[in-house]
Amino acid sequence: MWVNEGNTPHTVTSADGQFDSEVLNPGQSFMFTFPEAGTFNYHCEIHPFMTGSVSVGAGAGGGGGTLIEQPAAPTGGNMSMGAY
Repeated sequence: MWVNEGNTPHTVTSADGQFDSEVLNPGQSFMFTFPEAGTFNYHCEIHPFMTGSVSVGAGAGGGGGTLIEQPAAPTGGNMSMGAY
């Protein structure tokens, strides 16, 4: 589960098209259950410099994080993640 704890809208959009939260306004959340083990990369469509990944181990499902608004980094940036 991801929760937008920032002050502006964000999305959680997978790099491979597996999931897309659509726009999450502040306080809204998005949940996705990962069907298999692996590393899943994602980004915010509104702020492309905000990126992250979820690693799911064998025999596990789930994962997620918290979208935390951060200022743009000159050479890119990452979403701060916290697992739930």
